[in-house]
Amino acid sequence: MKILWCILAALIVAPLAFGQNEDKEAEKTLKKAEEAAKNMGMSVPDARKLFEENARQEAAEKAAEKRRHEEVVAKYSKSAALPDWAPKTPQFTASGRATIKTIDEQEKIVVTGTSPLSPNALADAWDTFKSEKFRHERTGSDINGQVTQIVTHSSMENPLEAVRMEAERKPGEKATRVTLSSPLLEQEESLDDHLSEEMSEPEAPNPAGASKPAENSRAPAPAPTVDLPVGSAKGSLTYEGATAQLKFASAFVDQKDERKPVIVLVTDQKLPVEKWKSEFDMMRDQTKWNGLVFFVDKEGSIYRTDVHTKGRQASVSGIFDVNLGKPQAKDFAGTAKASESEKETKLDVMFHAAVK
Repeated sequence: MKILWCILAALIVAPLAFGQNEDKEAEKTLKKAEEAAKNMGMSVPDARKLFEENARQEAAEKAAEKRRHEEVVAKYSKSAALPDWAPKTPQFTASGRATIKTIDEQEKIVVTGTSPLSPNALADAWDTFKSEKFRHERTGSDINGQVTQIVTHSSMENPLEAVRMEAERKPGEKATRVTLSSPLLEQEESLDDHLSEEMSEPEAPNPAGASKPAENSRAPAPAPTVDLPVGSAKGSLTYEGATAQLKFASAFVDQKDERKPVIVLVTDQKLPVEKWKSEFDMMRDQTKWNGLVFFVDKEGSIYRTDVHTKGRQASVSGIFDVNLGKPQAKDFAGTAKASESEKETKLDVMFHAAVK
C-alpha cells in the first residue's frame, strides 16, 4: 500500500514540477514511478499527456475568458457608471472616467482617484449613508502607518446591486488613494435570464407507469415563510456529534457542469462563493466550515445533499426534509429539518440565499 501511495504521489508531483520548470527532477520522479508500477504489474496514466491536456484546457479557458471580457468592455465601457444612489465621496477627484475591470473573477465598474481627507474621514462619510434598504459593512487596518478603510453598501433586495469604497494612504503621503467599484449588473441580469428560462422549461412527459424519484425532489408542501435578509441563515446542525450554528446562506452556479446546477450553501462561516465557478472551486477552498450543500437542478429540485463537518464532506440521503418553496432564478428562501425518523442527526434551519 505504501508503494502504491508513492506511485500516486509521484504522478501528481511530476506534472507540477514540469510547470515549475524543474524538468530534470520531474523526469526522474516520473521514471521511478513508472518503473515501480511496472514491477508491480500495474498500469498507470501517462502523466505527461495528463499535464499537457490540463495545460491546453487552462489556456483555452483563459483565452475564452479574455475574449468574453473584451466583449463586455466593448459593449458597456461607454455607458459604464456607478449607481446613482452611491454615497458621495467628499473632495474626491477622479483620475479618469469609469472603466470595466475584472476583480475576483467578476466584471466591475471602477473609478479611481484621490482625496485630501484621511481614509477614516472618508469611511465616516460613507457610514452616514446607512439605510434599512441597504446592508452596510466596514473594515479597516493600520499596518506600520499604512491606513486602509473599506466600506460596502449592498441592496437588501438584490445583493448584486452594491458599491464599495477602498481608501488607502501610506506614511508620508498627502492624499488618500480611493477606488470606487460596483458589479456590472448587466452581466448578472443575463445570468438571471438564463436561469429563469431554464427553470420555466416545461417538464418532459412521464412515461406511463414510470415513477419519479421521491428522494430530494421538491416537496409539495406550501412555500415556507422566511423573514431573513439575503445571505443569512438561522438554525443549527448536529451531525456525528458535532453541532454548528448556521448563520450564512449563499449560492452560485456550477458553470463547468453542463446541467448548470445552482449550489446552495447554508454554513457557519461566510464563504467566498463570489469567486467560485464550479464545485471543484468549493472543494479546493481551505476554509474549514460546517454546514449543508444543496444541488438544485433547472426544475428547482434538489438532486443531491452534502454535509460538511469536522473538515470532511459526505453525501447524505433521506435524512433531511428541505423545502425551497418556489425558488426564483437567483433567490432561494427555504427551510430544512431532520427527518422524523432520524435519531442522531439534528437539523432545524431557515435560510435565504441568492446567486452571486
